[in-house]
Amino acid sequence: MKVSIERLLSVGSALAFAMGSSGVARASEGEDELVVAAKPTPPAQEVAPTRANADGSPSAVDARVRGLEAAVAALTVANEKAAVEKPLWLRPFTISGFVQAEYQSHQDSEDELAQGGALLNKDRFVLRRGRVRVDGQWQYAHVQLEVDGNTQRGPQLRVLHGFATLKLPQLHDSEYTRDQPLAAVTMGLFDTPFGSELTEGPRTRWFMERSLASQSLFPAEPDVGVRFSGALYFLRWSVAAMNGEPLEQRVGYSGQSPKSAKDVIFKVGADTHPRENLQISGNVSGLRGKGFHPGVDASKGQLLWRDSNEDGQIQPSELIGQSATAATPSQTFSRWALGVDIQARLRTRLGLTTAFAEAVVASNLDRGAFVADPVVVGIDVREAGFMAGATQEIARYGVLGFRYDYYDPNSDFLDKRSGRLVPSTQSVETFSPLAGLVLPDRARLLFQYDISRNHFARDLSGQPVNLKANAWTLRLQVEL
Repeated sequence: MKVSIERLLSVGSALAFAMGSSGVARASEGEDELVVAAKPTPPAQEVAPTRANADGSPSAVDARVRGLEAAVAALTVANEKAAVEKPLWLRPFTISGFVQAEYQSHQDSEDELAQGGALLNKDRFVLRRGRVRVDGQWQYAHVQLEVDGNTQRGPQLRVLHGFATLKLPQLHDSEYTRDQPLAAVTMGLFDTPFGSELTEGPRTRWFMERSLASQSLFPAEPDVGVRFSGALYFLRWSVAAMNGEPLEQRVGYSGQSPKSAKDVIFKVGADTHPRENLQISGNVSGLRGKGFHPGVDASKGQLLWRDSNEDGQIQPSELIGQSATAATPSQTFSRWALGVDIQARLRTRLGLTTAFAEAVVASNLDRGAFVADPVVVGIDVREAGFMAGATQEIARYGVLGFRYDYYDPNSDFLDKRSGRLVPSTQSVETFSPLAGLVLPDRARLLFQYDISRNHFARDLSGQPVNLKANAWTLRLQVEL
């Protein structure tokens, strides 16, 4: 018995839409009846009469169509009821997260302890990041709370982001400003708006960590402060006042503020789409602020014994008196940074191709690798860094990439040899090839090899030479 093709298609499309909308109701496979959890099935809608078999009984296809039509009607009613009954306070909230577990291997690893007990072994399994994030989005407000757990420096659990935002939505919808407010003010713990690396989340970044220059100047992305930002057509801008004490810095007061002066940061850029499959973006960033040098506590007078002849006996000539010292006050010093970055993304049949570059110059800003303190050394320390690379996604299931990273923590450095000052360098270059497998929107298995060229070792004549410090990392990332 023939049944209208248009009728079957319309019923099938409606059923697929209804079942995919919320999943609160289901039609049991292989049966014509509908099962709706804890809800009575509403009466089926009246359907158009169909042709019967020769003996007057309905055909099997007709019976199946009638059952599908009843299922569509019941699913639609159940989904509408579920949407109405969902608590209002839950609707704007979303929960997301990811876990990054990895194995690290370093050429300079040793089965030994440093002076003070720090571990020198770097060949290890690490929970690099385990994060859970809650976002609340409303028309004029946004709130975010993100918690991070890791074993990087022993087991720790901390708040990584926590901020509140008031925003003014765009007046006109545009492809350039989709999901971007016209203006917004944010207060709390959020990423420092400087450059592109610092604001790119580790969840989406292909390479394991930020470049050495970025990690040295900004040991961690988050800091506490206030930010004013916005977007107009292809233009982007943000201005922030922050404590200037980011998390994870080697010295200082992470997340706190020992000084009244704040770091003022600006970032101005553009995000354009010259072609449908091409996106080009870039920014100019600047920072101006104050660093902090802690003072020294007062000390009492002391009597010291120096066993000069190592006989274990106290001799009058070996006793040394040390006078009491007064406390020295803390001091502040000026610091600044200027950076520029650019990115280009091209989508082809092969996949997404991304090229990027970023450069930065700074003064007295290193707080991670080579801590800058002009109060101690007596002169300003100037830093310079550059990073460039590219990634190629292969049909969404693979990725290849390469990044070059250069950082000089003191571009004015002079070394003393034979009583003369001669030019020297502390620069570090890193070449990082990357390869990985991808399960779209769910998991990544990435391998990165870092080839380091530095001046950390000395030869027999005292000349700076390369210290073998190559490393490789295997990471498994799964998104929640």
